[in-house]
Amino acid sequence: MGEINIQGFSKPTGRPKVKKLSTRVDLTPMVDLGFLLITFFIFTTSMSEPMAMKLKVPKDAIDSSQVPETKTLNIIIAGNNKIISYTGTDIHLTTNANSEGEEIRKIIINKKEAIVSLPGKKEELYILIKPTIDANYESIVNVLDEMAINNITHYVLMEPSEEETVLAEKSW
Repeated sequence: MGEINIQGFSKPTGRPKVKKLSTRVDLTPMVDLGFLLITFFIFTTSMSEPMAMKLKVPKDAIDSSQVPETKTLNIIIAGNNKIISYTGTDIHLTTNANSEGEEIRKIIINKKEAIVSLPGKKEELYILIKPTIDANYESIVNVLDEMAINNITHYVLMEPSEEETVLAEKSW
């Protein structure tokens, strides 16, 4: 507790006595309270949880020989948020896009609409996502987000071929 000590001092002279007061404050309870508050806030604060992206993995493996080329969309993710897409194995008919805007969404929607006229199920769009070495993480996440937004159930992350890597370097 805080305490004030009063002691009287007098000098042998003939002057009147002047009492000098000595103040001493005991800070031990204040320090105890400070540590109690610190421990309270440490125990009651929740730590931030790491943010992780949930990736849907197909239940069954897809046999690539069973997938028609007309229902396959290849997306090459190059550096600087640039995306190149083409259908099937025709690598010379490419479409360039930017991963930041809604351009990739338009490409996917156009491909889904083109599949509706083909025989088979409407949901049979297969997308091959091929990030190059120069691709940044944000572009890959943007493309994976578009898979979730457009309800694409069949997609694969894979390495691009040498021809696709050269195309990605030349296109931009």
